[in-house]
Order: sequence, then C-alpha cells, then structure tokens
Amino acid sequence: MASSIEWILSKLGGGRAVKTTPVCYLRENGPIAYELPLFDGAAREHVEAMLAADLAWHWKSPPRDWTQLTRWSVAALLTDLGPAAGASDGVVIPGAVILGIDATDAPGDISDDIAASWIRTFASARGGPLHVVITRAADTNDLVFVAQHPPDSVRTLLHGWAIDRDRAERRAYVRLRDAALERVPDKLKPR
Repeated sequence: MASSIEWILSKLGGGRAVKTTPVCYLRENGPIAYELPLFDGAAREHVEAMLAADLAWHWKSPPRDWTQLTRWSVAALLTDLGPAAGASDGVVIPGAVILGIDATDAPGDISDDIAASWIRTFASARGGPLHVVITRAADTNDLVFVAQHPPDSVRTLLHGWAIDRDRAERRAYVRLRDAALERVPDKLKPR
C-alpha cells in the first residue's frame, strides 16, 4: 500500500521520487555510486550501522556546519536528513553530505576545504582517508559513493544496508551528470 501511495505522489509531483531497488552506477576507474532511499524508513538502523563501522563520520547540511557523528549527535543527523529520518516538520533538507573517513586518519574537526580535498582525491581513486561519501537531495534517492574494491569495513557496512552490486540495477556512471561525486566539492559552500 505504501509503495502505491509513493508512486501516486511521485506521479503527481508530491513526495520524494524513490526507487527501492538500488541502482549501481559503474565506471571503469574511480568510485562507483549506489542510488537508493538509504535514510527513508530505516534511517536509525542505517545510522547505527554507520556508528558500528570502523569509520569516523562527519556530515554537513544547510542548517549545520561539519559535525562529527557520535551517539550524542544521532538525533541531529536524523533531523537534518528529513521527515522519514526523524524530522517532525515533513521537510527533506537537500544538500546534506556525509563523509566516512578511516577512523585512524580522521581529524577532530574538518572544514569545507579539507572535505573538498578529500573528495577530489577519492574521486580520482588516489587513496586518502575517505572511504564513503553520501549525498542527499530533496527530490531523489540518496547516493552512496564507494571505491570499486572497498575495504572490509565498507563492505560490511554495505552488506548491513542490503546493498549488493550483483543485485542492483546497473547504469553508466556518466548518467549521474550533476550528481556525480566530482561535482560535490563545488557544492560545499561556507555557511
């Protein structure tokens, strides 16, 4: 019933246009992307899986500068992610960016410049501390960017989120256009 209502709302222009089967955007070199409604419905469980992973997490959203994800900041992240994630006003806040960083390399605080540098390095497949980038838009699913051959901690996280490349619908990475990882640093603006 709920999926029928979501379909009707998407056709009428209301609600988020969500697709429940993950889409994997593949390319020859560099990180790949998974598109899915990650923080709709099971948002708290997915955030708990993030905390259990051997990664340090930071996020930025329009109402909040870079914030480290801890047990004490979970409610703030869920609020920033929108209605299904826990916001009470029914508004999905576009523009949230979440970074998963190697826990041993993560600094206490990050800035737009540091995040942009990490994302550019990650997008070019040159290594670095960044292992996951998640972007959220108001009218589409979430995008989860990971290396083509991620470390075990990321593979475990993807498995916990029920993301499986072999079961995902496959598309060419170039179809992401403005939503591609390479565009994310340009969207990081000082508050």
